Amino acid sequence: MTRHQRSLSLSVLAILLSFMTPRFDHAQTVLATVRGTVTDQQGATVPQAVVTAREMTTNLKRTSTTQQDGQYLLSNLPPRQYEGAASAPWLLTW
Repeated sequence: MTRHQRSLSLSVLAILLSFMTPRFDHAQTVLATVRGTVTDQQGATVPQAVVTAREMTTNLKRTSTTQQDGQYLLSNLPPRQYEGAASAPWLLTW
C-alpha cells in the first residue's frame, strides 16, 4: 500500500467515524404544559385567580395567575403527579 493510498484510507475512515459518533445536541426533554380556565359555580370565568400545581413527592409548587378570561398556563412541568388548586381572594370576601 502506497503512502498516498494509506493517507486516503485514513481520511475515509475519519469521515466515516465522524458520521458514526452520537450527537447529543438534539436531546429531547420531556416536559408538560397544563392550560385551562377557572370558573365559579355559576360557570363565570374568574380573572386574577391564582392556580397552583404542587408536585406530590417533592412538595414543589408552580403558580400562574388567570387572565381576564379566566385562562391560565403552567408550562415546563416535569412528568410527575401533581395536585391542583385555584384561589381568588376577592371571591372569598363575599
